[in-house]
Amino acid sequence: MSLGGLHDNIGRIVGERYKLSRPIGRGASAQVYLAQDQTLDRPVAVKLLHTGLTGDERFLERFRVEAHRCAQLSHQNIVTVYDWADAERPYMVTEYLGGGSLRGMIDAGNLLTPAQALVVGLGAAKGLEYAAKRDLVHRDIKPANLLFDADGSVRIADFGLAVALAEAGVTSQSGEMLGTARYASPEQARGEKLTEKSDVYSLGLSLIEAVTGDVPFSSDTRLGSLMARTEADAEVPDAMGRLQVTLAKACRLDPEERPTAAELKVGLLAAAEAMSPPAKLPLVGTQAPVGETTERLAPTQIGAPPPRRPAAIVDEPVAKKRKWPWVIFGILVLGGAIAGGVFAYLNQQPVNHRVPALVGVSEETALRNIGSFGWIVGDPLLQRNDDIDRGDIIETDPPEGELLAEGGEFSYTVSLGPTLVPIPRDLVGESATFVVDELERLGLEVDEEEVFDEEVPQGSVVDILSDDVEVEKGSEVTVQISTGPPPRTIPENLVGATIEDVRAQLSGLGLVVEESTRFDAEAPAGTVLQVIPREGRTGVAKGELVEVLVSDGPAPRAMPSVIDQSVDTARRILDEAGFCVETIEGPEDGVIVGQDPTPDTITPVDTCVTLFTVDPNAPAEGEDGENSDAGDSGDGGDGGDTGG
Repeated sequence: MSLGGLHDNIGRIVGERYKLSRPIGRGASAQVYLAQDQTLDRPVAVKLLHTGLTGDERFLERFRVEAHRCAQLSHQNIVTVYDWADAERPYMVTEYLGGGSLRGMIDAGNLLTPAQALVVGLGAAKGLEYAAKRDLVHRDIKPANLLFDADGSVRIADFGLAVALAEAGVTSQSGEMLGTARYASPEQARGEKLTEKSDVYSLGLSLIEAVTGDVPFSSDTRLGSLMARTEADAEVPDAMGRLQVTLAKACRLDPEERPTAAELKVGLLAAAEAMSPPAKLPLVGTQAPVGETTERLAPTQIGAPPPRRPAAIVDEPVAKKRKWPWVIFGILVLGGAIAGGVFAYLNQQPVNHRVPALVGVSEETALRNIGSFGWIVGDPLLQRNDDIDRGDIIETDPPEGELLAEGGEFSYTVSLGPTLVPIPRDLVGESATFVVDELERLGLEVDEEEVFDEEVPQGSVVDILSDDVEVEKGSEVTVQISTGPPPRTIPENLVGATIEDVRAQLSGLGLVVEESTRFDAEAPAGTVLQVIPREGRTGVAKGELVEVLVSDGPAPRAMPSVIDQSVDTARRILDEAGFCVETIEGPEDGVIVGQDPTPDTITPVDTCVTLFTVDPNAPAEGEDGENSDAGDSGDGGDGGDTGG
């Protein structure tokens, strides 16, 4: 970064207190200097806002509000604001961080591993989570605003400044909207209202660039870069390793589908379980211009008193006087020197602090409790623990009660929550009692849910509901237990239907049909007369017996006699009795001399009868023979008589 034109302010005293030592950066809205707080004798960073903002009353009003809010922030992952003013030239005073920025690492070619990016992302997510709880949205998360102390702990810079610039309608010197286009969220590009999820999106792009050197949706033009991200999710490359899934969610097009900062933190912690410990970050520092030297201060050195300077030794001539008084004086001086030396020695010894009881305390509270001890606090180790809640301290090194000098290294382990338990899918189909006992033995809470199932026997497990392969010990899982097939309902409109149709419906429901018949003068044969259980009945178990009464038609009856009747009379008699005439053997106008079936035979209704008839006017065969014989006799008599 060229710092030309910034040296004119070197030596200037801002706010009658902060002496500018050297430039360390320049942004779209401010120049940044390393300065010395002459009141507290400590190094600080001073942001001098561009002179063009001095006369903008709308900006100054917003700047006052946001600067005041940011000065109230106190978090280990947010740059601390010490002071601010909006008089002659607006400025903001913050803690000085000697580890440089993520932008500096990338520009120096020092790309991060996924594990190193996780450390950066986790710290930034914690800072964003803290700010979100106070309704603060950064609006300009980018590598240049992710700063590091000498130990590599990340801090978010410029909280509130981007808000003041944006809400006051201020643009950068080039006329662009505030909020770097390369890292702007889709909703930011569209000019919509922003939430913490906009910062989550920008952080996701920054971490991708830190590992790959490239930013998704990069374009030759600012407009092209903005428009591309309003149309699709950002693609997270395979190079992100275990971070790929978590960052893919963070870089979704729809803010509703993105995690909050707190959820992003949990996702990163979960990814950390499968990753190797990271190497130290390749810090580049805030380099001094040629010819100047700058001491890189650790966080615990910021605000420390200046080193004591040895008193000057002045040689004076010694007058010739009596020895004894000078001997006494020498002894007194020697004693004073010894006392002063002892005092100086004791004063130079490091101050020790006893490690407080932090096990079971939240990480945020623990860091706040030891924040004034001057210890160098490393990144936490992450471990699952069944007894310590997620986010609380499992153990510290040194442990509770031991003394640790200022400047000493302090480490701690944070709980990721309970250990993970695999869901035993092979238990599906086993008896519910056995499955519940087994899940409780694994440390899971069981919620039993009864469900109907056509195949799984009653009392056996249908399913163990969980979208995950493994869950935290103590989690509740739902076990579905079969109560057998669901109850059936007897269909409507079975009575009056044919037995074939009724049999098909009931059998299809898994019911057993038992048929019986009854004569019925009204219902045709094969028609269902009654169903037990009745139509519409609910709660009928699969395999239950259903009785179906079927009409057998009218009852059979005795065949009436039509012997000696005319055909017309016979037809009438038979029709009234429920029978019909099938054929007539003999003349149609004859007299009936026989019938089939014969009279008084029990015969089904609608049986058709065959009638046998004769001509009533025809002579009997016996009478014809007798007449013939008589004629012959007469002739013979006549002949005889004639002959006599």
